[in-house]
Amino acid sequence: MGRKSLEDIYRDIENEVEEDCFDKEDLKLKDQDPYVIVGRSQTSGNILLKSGDELGYDVVVSLTFPEAMKLIKDLTNAVIDKYTK
Repeated sequence: MGRKSLEDIYRDIENEVEEDCFDKEDLKLKDQDPYVIVGRSQTSGNILLKSGDELGYDVVVSLTFPEAMKLIKDLTNAVIDKYTK
């Protein structure tokens, strides 16, 4: 077995983290573009928000519970504003 590149090692670690933190059903959403999945960090307990698009641009954000609640409130207000005007 050959040596793994640094990129292969990072990909393996990311896959392990995804399996531990995100629901397997949610991971199926990655086949759709764009996607967002939500999970919980096993180590810190923070809420993880991962989003990506068809270009392969993935972002993972770790949020505390109050930060996640503020984000939900802001998104809800933005949707209400958009569709009530």
